Amino acid sequence: MINKKYFTYIRYPIIVTKPWSRPNKKKFKLWKKDFLSLKGIENYEIWLTGKFLKNPKDTWDIDIALTGGDKSNILELEKILVTGIKIGFEKYNMLFDIQHHSKLTSVNRQLAGERYIDDMIVVSNIAIKNGKIMYYWEGAKQISKYLWSVSRIRPNQKCYKEMLQGHKFADPVKLN
Repeated sequence: MINKKYFTYIRYPIIVTKPWSRPNKKKFKLWKKDFLSLKGIENYEIWLTGKFLKNPKDTWDIDIALTGGDKSNILELEKILVTGIKIGFEKYNMLFDIQHHSKLTSVNRQLAGERYIDDMIVVSNIAIKNGKIMYYWEGAKQISKYLWSVSRIRPNQKCYKEMLQGHKFADPVKLN
């Protein structure tokens, strides 16, 4: 029998013991105001990506991409990424998946066959929910206490195939 009162999500240094809610536009706007007021955030371009753009009821997280900035100031980036995720859980009970990307492109450019290497910086190389690994960034290299660097080809094979089959992805939307 499953204990429905037990819940844990671990993505070091973040540990959550309360299931999060589906995202909604009202809480997203409040989180965005908090996030955009973080020290150092002005050094980055902030983008909303993912399923939340098309239908917030069709996802359990909100994907945020940072680009630009001074990647040599890794402690500033670490604080921004970790704090943004924590604000999402602690203040709004929502999962924000926040990562730094070397490049973002439009869906049309990807459909035209533009593939590229995306050098990403992520919080933790692993996420564990209720004792099971949700994801593990294979090949990631630790670059600070909580940040990991990993490179991926974009779009990945799954997304590219879905695009060719007519699935409509939304282009990233700049938030600042």
